[in-house]
Amino acid sequence: MEIMRLLYKDILKLKSLIFSFLIQLFISIFCLVLVSNQFYNGLSNIVVMNSVKNNNIIGIRTQEKTNIIDEEDGDVTKNGLAYVLGQHKSYSWYTNYENLITEIQFFGDYLGANNQVLNTDLLIFGENVSEETANKYLSKLKIPREAAINGSKFFDSRNGSVDLQNAIVIVNSDSESIKDLDHEQQQQLLHNLHLYDSSEEDVKSVISYLNSEKRVVYPKYINETNKFVQLFVNDIVLFSYFSVVFLFVLLNLYIIIYDIVRSNNREYAISKLYGATNFQIILRIEILVSCIYLIPSFILSRLFIGLIPNRLTLMYLYIALVIGQIAVTIPVIKKFTKKDVSCQLRSDY
Repeated sequence: MEIMRLLYKDILKLKSLIFSFLIQLFISIFCLVLVSNQFYNGLSNIVVMNSVKNNNIIGIRTQEKTNIIDEEDGDVTKNGLAYVLGQHKSYSWYTNYENLITEIQFFGDYLGANNQVLNTDLLIFGENVSEETANKYLSKLKIPREAAINGSKFFDSRNGSVDLQNAIVIVNSDSESIKDLDHEQQQQLLHNLHLYDSSEEDVKSVISYLNSEKRVVYPKYINETNKFVQLFVNDIVLFSYFSVVFLFVLLNLYIIIYDIVRSNNREYAISKLYGATNFQIILRIEILVSCIYLIPSFILSRLFIGLIPNRLTLMYLYIALVIGQIAVTIPVIKKFTKKDVSCQLRSDY
């Protein structure tokens, strides 16, 4: 209780400055969480893009000439998709949302798995999907346990990487089942269609199977664009800017803590004369900094990052925040421990 009383007294000394600091902290943490997550996703896109660069990923794009779809166009779509995803080096997917789990129905070869060649279904689950949930899907789909693997991302030529943290990916080996899907699901497959390790002849063959009088199909060569690199450069600039802003917030925290420690010099000296150790006084300073900086930062980070999809791991942020506290308190503590008791009693400086 004594430490809480002293903590309350320290906070009251500079309550207006501390209140102003908390507002700065709120704004800076909010911005830093957003840009950090954007930076993390941009980096993930670059890593995934580089990992599949040798696969010569080609995105298939479509342009509809009309919004009116008749039965013949529907047959061209489903038959073309079934053929392409069954006979070519290709992949695509459509998405369902089941409570908090994203269910991705994947067709074609999951890169590196060769499931089409082996004619086997696979189940891929993200790191936030529980073992119990994965086992339910295995039982429901009658997929053997050895065909379930943990996955993190796969490549999407439009958005970079598809994050699988909260996703179950069902990799279907039977491309003919595409013909039984509804129109919306088939359109998702067409929208997400990719080829890999394909020759020009393969690309022309795919386009000929999917083209119709009401739709134009064309390839988008991923290795010829630096869109994701440009976006990542922008992410670096934003991340650097708000990191500097946060450093100024830490500088303001240092000034507040330094003022409190300086005003308490005589009190610390008297406490030492009555048996208090440097460790006890340093602990008091660290608890003070934790109450006005570290604990609010943890709470705000947890709150803000919970609102973001495809979010980065909180542990990285927590480590950075702890390093910030250490950087702020070490200079203050070093200055305090260099003084002897007589010097502290003579002056508040």
